[in-house]
Amino acid sequence: MSYAQVYNREIQSNCCLAFKTVTQEFKSFWHSHREFEIVYIESGSGCLQYGQHQKQYNKGDIFLLGPWIPHQFLETSKNHVSISLLFNHDFITPGFLDSALATEIKEFLKKTRYGMLFRENMFSAEIDIIKLILAESGLEQAMHLLFLLKRLATYKNINLLSENNNQLLVSKKITKIQDILAFINKNAHRKLLQNEVAKHFYMSTNYFSRFFHEQSGATFSQYLLTLRIERACELLQNTYIPITQISQDVGFDSLSSFNRHFAKLKNQTPREYRSA
Repeated sequence: MSYAQVYNREIQSNCCLAFKTVTQEFKSFWHSHREFEIVYIESGSGCLQYGQHQKQYNKGDIFLLGPWIPHQFLETSKNHVSISLLFNHDFITPGFLDSALATEIKEFLKKTRYGMLFRENMFSAEIDIIKLILAESGLEQAMHLLFLLKRLATYKNINLLSENNNQLLVSKKITKIQDILAFINKNAHRKLLQNEVAKHFYMSTNYFSRFFHEQSGATFSQYLLTLRIERACELLQNTYIPITQISQDVGFDSLSSFNRHFAKLKNQTPREYRSA
């Protein structure tokens, strides 16, 4: 079952996709998604790469990340434990954030385009709420998430991950890269060339190439390849779809190309990955 299928199934009964990760090596791939994300580091330390910015993290830190900004967590210590909460704009009901009741939360979530780090000595209440969200479902989960966001919105010492004096310019660039990444994610399953994406967004190929690398930290081909391989990993782990079909479904034009790129990125063949 793919990530999208898991998310769609979860969202039918829950306001968000909540999961706990316990691992010896907490290393996520370079990726982006349409949801907001809260990550609580229960134990461990490392570095978060968020767009073109980096931030060291430690036990007890809480991150709030915006939609479509490419990011990854890189560990520097062993025995990582983290809790992730992914939710969309309509986590209560469709249109809730546009209501007068949600003005404070809506304005707060606008800041997620820059990424936020909450680093306080006392986070016991927030941590308890995060654990409740992980354990609950349905209305109870939605109410706990709303309460958590309301509490986080009251903090004055918020560390922005991508601070810049020219906030308007940064905002426009982030909105543009969000739109570009959404387009790539939607069309990654088919043949997709850089000049096609550049043309779609009214950019020259050279300017698009520089802009994409500057804003995402990766080249267009690197990002597209990594996205396809990670989608293949989800299918290899969660379905019995034949490897040949998976290679086609995620956007490769030949099985040999898929096998070669997969082995280069994962240091094992797709068959070995599925059997592990």
